[in-house]
Amino acid sequence: EITWRAGEGVPFSFVAKKLQRAENCSALGDASGMDAALSEMLLCVLAGAPEDLAPLVSVLCDQISSPALAGTEAVGASVLLKAMAEAFGHSVERVKDQVTA
Repeated sequence: EITWRAGEGVPFSFVAKKLQRAENCSALGDASGMDAALSEMLLCVLAGAPEDLAPLVSVLCDQISSPALAGTEAVGASVLLKAMAEAFGHSVERVKDQVTA
């Protein structure tokens, strides 16, 4: 389900929750559940903010690019950790500990 208003960008919290659901399915060995979670996320983005689909896929592939960059750059882990911490309301250290556990 789309959780943002028309014209707004896709909130990171939406993406984080969908990725968490996919990760939980993966941990349980539920490949079809993982596929469903990711498909639902991409379909929601396509329906609610199609202009955000390509940037989201780039982030999911751990790459970003823009006209301001000469090429493609990897997304820094510290940027993703900060965004995850903000979305989940935890400290960066706690998120880092959970990611590396």
